[in-house]
Amino acid sequence: MDISEDNTLLASGSWNSTTRIWNLETGKLVAGPFESDNWVGAVRLSTDSKKLA
Repeated sequence: MDISEDNTLLASGSWNSTTRIWNLETGKLVAGPFESDNWVGAVRLSTDSKKLA
């Protein structure tokens, strides 16, 4: 899990091999789910929140 530098977005990874980006103010899904070949143990947003690793 990671929170954007401006505290508006939360990126989450899951054991079900998906990654999602959430709006922290509304709690709504902003992007995703993005599927991966394996479970997602860690996620990180770039400093400008435009990239997810």
